Amino acid sequence: MSIEAIKEKLNGLFENNEGVSPIVATLVLVVVAIAGAAAVGSMMGTFSDDVSDDADTGDMTKKSSTTLNIQGSTTVAPVSEAAAEAYMENNPVEISVSGGGSGAGVSGAEMGTCDIGASSHKVDLDDHSELQEHVIGASAVSFIASEDVSVSEGDTLTKQDLKDLYKDVKDDGTIPNGDLGDYNLTTDSDEDLSVYQRDKESGTEETASGWITDGSSKSFFDETNATGKIGNPGVLKAVEDTECSLGFVDYGFVADSTSASALDVDGYKADTEAIKNTLSDTSTDYPEDLTRYLVYLTNGEPTPQAEEFINFVKSSESYEYFDEMGYFPIGELQ
Repeated sequence: MSIEAIKEKLNGLFENNEGVSPIVATLVLVVVAIAGAAAVGSMMGTFSDDVSDDADTGDMTKKSSTTLNIQGSTTVAPVSEAAAEAYMENNPVEISVSGGGSGAGVSGAEMGTCDIGASSHKVDLDDHSELQEHVIGASAVSFIASEDVSVSEGDTLTKQDLKDLYKDVKDDGTIPNGDLGDYNLTTDSDEDLSVYQRDKESGTEETASGWITDGSSKSFFDETNATGKIGNPGVLKAVEDTECSLGFVDYGFVADSTSASALDVDGYKADTEAIKNTLSDTSTDYPEDLTRYLVYLTNGEPTPQAEEFINFVKSSESYEYFDEMGYFPIGELQ
């Protein structure tokens, strides 16, 4: 019964003086006091619950609004995506990962358009003094070919062969089939050799250019007629899908391919063990200049959220994501 209803009953009762004894009047007043106290308690409880609900909602909104944007190297992207998915399962944060190449990672971190920039090579901090570098892993660049292309029997594919081949690419992005022997290559196909490179600045391209020119250029391939493709996935797909073709990608992308393979160059074996040995400085089984480190970049000190994620990626909890891509977590190389 509401307080208003109780008041109406009481008014009627007290207006009838003959029907009310002092005892009854006293009992009624006690009932009113109890009912009033209960009503006030109920109202305060409801108010408290509403405030608590609003506070909880506010906390949840605040937690779910935390975001991290990672941008840059397509070499690093698969690791970032896998680690982000695992990290978000246990942490109240939304992480987005986008590619664009190492150049986009450097500029994004510098301009503040992302929280973490990703690069597949170390950055010259003298030229980018505002950036802080966080090494998370390492990998290597490999030259690859479709399954119908191989090194001529009894010959060795050399750095000079590859350099000459790229320089000789025709305007249509190919090398005539009959000329492949000039570069110690052979093919079962009747097609001309389609030659690919990256379409934008990237750590993969800079590493390959530096190696093939002995450090004199970071953009050698841009001066050729090789056809540009977007990122490692774009180059790999082009080689896998094109009969008689050649290009270069990060080794991790071709390691498990069934339609393309890494080429041995200068007598070096292109495989996981050889690359890891070179990165660990235990041998020189693979060209050292074709190996590189995978890094995250932040504009100065990382935010607490960014630092926590970077530490997660560097921890043993994330080793499997590097292994899946044929990369090497930094913790295994130290």
